[in-house]
Amino acid sequence: MSGFRKGNAQLDGPRGAIWIGLIGLTITTVIGLVAVALSDWTKSTYAFNVWLHGINSPVAQTIAAILEEEDRPIVVAVILLIIGLVLSLTRGWLPALGFMAVAGVGWLLIAVVKEIVREERPTPFDLEFAGHSPSYPSGHTVFAVTLVVALWSALAGSKWRPAIDVLGVIFVLLSGLSRLYLGVHYPIDVIGGLIGGLSSALFVIGVWNWLFARRKRASH
Repeated sequence: MSGFRKGNAQLDGPRGAIWIGLIGLTITTVIGLVAVALSDWTKSTYAFNVWLHGINSPVAQTIAAILEEEDRPIVVAVILLIIGLVLSLTRGWLPALGFMAVAGVGWLLIAVVKEIVREERPTPFDLEFAGHSPSYPSGHTVFAVTLVVALWSALAGSKWRPAIDVLGVIFVLLSGLSRLYLGVHYPIDVIGGLIGGLSSALFVIGVWNWLFARRKRASH
């Protein structure tokens, strides 16, 4: 199958991505621990959720309900496989594999932060959307960020990257705001998701590039 060429293994990312990612994940964890320690303040910020939910828009409700599904493992797997297949055909199977590693592993890494912080979830406006995992950081926001960063890193030099920049920002904002609209997270959870998602994605990009650079040196 000529369509599945190897492609460039190197993903686009900053120098020192591993350390940037580790520092960012540490900051994410510290923010979460402070939010738990100052629980009264954290709960007071739920007033923003109440205001946002007060918009009471059928369109917003529909978008939030759809985005509620994005964090389910089966949905994550389908999204990664579909985009990975497209990247395999257009960029090569190595960039596609790198994309899936950054988005998938980056998303899973945040479970460590969740277990360290162990923040209780707020009671949502509709109990249908009640979650069971720790609240901080928002896993939906983390996945949105890691997905966009992973796609961005795999499309280095592509004419489509400016479009990914714009659509990616919109997708991340909608994902984060939808969690607040449903009342399933505190605002700090979404902020932590933004920082944590970016940090975990950069960490995986750094590890990926380091492994392939080391393999390249060993082959010479």
